[in-house]
Amino acid sequence: MNRNLSNSLRGLFVLLYLSLVLFGCASPPPAQSISEPSSQVPAWVTQRPSATSTTEYFVASGTDESANVPKAEEAAAAALMTEINQYLGVDISLVSTTEQRASFDEFETEMRNTITLQADGRIAGFRIQDRYEVSTGAGVTVYILASYEKAALEQERQKREALIQEQEDAVSIPENQGRAALSARDGLGAVTGFSQAAEAAMDASIRNADVRFERNMRSLAETIQAFELQILQVPSQLVVSAPPTEDFVVALSFQGAPAPGLDLRATFSEAQSGGRSRVQNITQKTDADGTVRFRLPPPTLVGSQTLTVSLDLSAYLGPLEDVPRAQQALSNALFDNASAKMVRLPYSVISLAREVPMGIFVLDTDIAGNPTGRTETSQGIVQELSSAGFRITPLNLQPAQVGASVNPSTVIQLLDQQGVVGADRLILGRVSIVSVEERDGFLVRVGGSVEVYDRNTGVLLFSQEGFKLSQGASSARAISSAFSSLGRDLGTAIARGLR
Repeated sequence: MNRNLSNSLRGLFVLLYLSLVLFGCASPPPAQSISEPSSQVPAWVTQRPSATSTTEYFVASGTDESANVPKAEEAAAAALMTEINQYLGVDISLVSTTEQRASFDEFETEMRNTITLQADGRIAGFRIQDRYEVSTGAGVTVYILASYEKAALEQERQKREALIQEQEDAVSIPENQGRAALSARDGLGAVTGFSQAAEAAMDASIRNADVRFERNMRSLAETIQAFELQILQVPSQLVVSAPPTEDFVVALSFQGAPAPGLDLRATFSEAQSGGRSRVQNITQKTDADGTVRFRLPPPTLVGSQTLTVSLDLSAYLGPLEDVPRAQQALSNALFDNASAKMVRLPYSVISLAREVPMGIFVLDTDIAGNPTGRTETSQGIVQELSSAGFRITPLNLQPAQVGASVNPSTVIQLLDQQGVVGADRLILGRVSIVSVEERDGFLVRVGGSVEVYDRNTGVLLFSQEGFKLSQGASSARAISSAFSSLGRDLGTAIARGLR
């Protein structure tokens, strides 16, 4: 009777299986499942089907020890993707750009969905032919049999190879362009090619990245070394505050040929408030002859000046500055090489005011407003103006004659009465002690102002205020230093600002 019951159950299972096949033919084959391995295991589980002229077959499995079928399917999907990747023979780990990775990520996602959702048609030519599950004490194992049309596989291989080649071309193409430009004495083309190739070679996933990076960095350094700057013209003299009428002209050559299209940066100084100066820059591209004509703004500093013109390759070398530590020495050498490509153009700025004879009277007073009887401020002003080429003479006037306010009308009247000549402009002012503190010696603060007048008309031409702090071992030394230092600052301001 047991035998009859066994035969009946076996027949029932056969009927159920046929029903599933008949009514489920539109869907992927259902997974077979047994509690223990037996002779019912499909042949493809242990022996992968042979390829046909049009189709390749792949078998993979995944196990989950907690008997979680979806997790086992995920593992099987990953194993299947590994099998297919190995068959295609293209190392996708070499791909690094976001766009290229997105293509592979999409492929893997669609394959995973085809397996786990049992939905064919997501990848052209790829189908799940059969699935088989085995549950044991060690968990559950899912076996997958997939077919892939050879024509579709070849398309996928070519697609991957194209992406890999695209990444390789990111180095080789600009490098070859750089070499061709080098042979043609095209400086801009060589810099562009080698810098782009070196930047692309910073991607560690590229084959022989370190070797290719070093090769292009050295080629770039040799290219930069071949540039030469030549001074063609320097204005004989500029006038403070007046628009220049002449240009500074510099030529850039590469291997002896004109180097057009590259940036040259001109650096110079200009006056700032408080008697200080700041650095300004002008950048222009070389013309077809490799030359640049720099027309500076009206100068604000009097005396000997320097215009520095340098080859500005920051647009090309910028990405090569932040490199891994192992490549830092190459980067440093490259930037040192580039910064050496410069020339200095000395020039002179004069003030027409220095041609006009001047007289000076500045009253120094103590903290109570009484004259100190000394002329440290005047001496500081005379020192600065004389070094700038001004013709200046101290006026022989007494504080009691002039008065505490140093009124310009009074001074002009006194000079006329004395018959003083050779003082067509007058520097007049008053500087006083503001505070004296005993701190690690003596700390003295002085402050005041000076004005410049036209003696003939009485018109105010220039004015400047200032303060100075000085420290000394004695109060007398600190006071003298403060007056003298403020005088030099005021003299510098007059030389820069007087027209």
